[in-house]
Amino acid sequence: MARERRLTSRWRPDERRRHRTQLERTRRHTRLRRESRAANLRATRGARRRQRLARIAARAAGSAPPRALARSTELIWLLNNDTTVEPDTLERLVDAARRHPDAAIVGGKVLRMDRPDTLWTAWGRVTWLQSLIALEGCDAPDDGAFDVERPVPWIPGCSILLRAQALREIGLLDESFFAYHEDVEWAARARAAGWSVWYTGGARTYHAVHGSSGGERYYGGFHKYLSARNSVLYAKIHGHIWQVALMAAAIVVTIPFQFARRWLRGEQEGFAELGLM
Repeated sequence: MARERRLTSRWRPDERRRHRTQLERTRRHTRLRRESRAANLRATRGARRRQRLARIAARAAGSAPPRALARSTELIWLLNNDTTVEPDTLERLVDAARRHPDAAIVGGKVLRMDRPDTLWTAWGRVTWLQSLIALEGCDAPDDGAFDVERPVPWIPGCSILLRAQALREIGLLDESFFAYHEDVEWAARARAAGWSVWYTGGARTYHAVHGSSGGERYYGGFHKYLSARNSVLYAKIHGHIWQVALMAAAIVVTIPFQFARRWLRGEQEGFAELGLM
């Protein structure tokens, strides 16, 4: 039996206010849509009444999914505390989940909060190289190239809609992957169990990249350690021999470059402190 741990997510007051506003915008948008399509909605009111959504505004809040699952919820939205969304984001995710009943995960386009016309990513893939993963569409302009709907390897966990039945079957996100790659690992388990992962480009989320860890300037040694540790843990759980060997070779090859990079960075910082740069 899978062991469940309780994890409380503490948000700052400004984060709570921002997400309260986002939720109200989503509710208002949904209410207006209902009023404008009253005739069509009457025909599907019974189905909508049965469709219960647990709106969870905290990524990896381990105590929340068990409560939602206990209420026979069908879909669970995991949303980072460093994100904002469009009023119709949730509606678009739910519509995609209905179109693809075998989808364990549905996610959308993630744009940079500091540059809203630029993607942070659309979806991800596993490369089995030093960093384990690659982000598709990273830093690409939002010019419509990723306005598609398709199955993908995994979706970044800052805004994902999970099917509760898949959670019941394969378990919750693994807390051993705290902070990094828990979304990659859960997607791998879901696909191995016969579920699919879907990307729908119409659903938009704006992400303050590394915002939950203090911002990109604070993405330093400890965070890089967690990312590297979790890459190795992922390989241990899901990697075949040749994939583990590929990752190990990639790490070994890059070690001299890492040392050179750190040395040069130290030199540059020293010159900067002396006012020579």
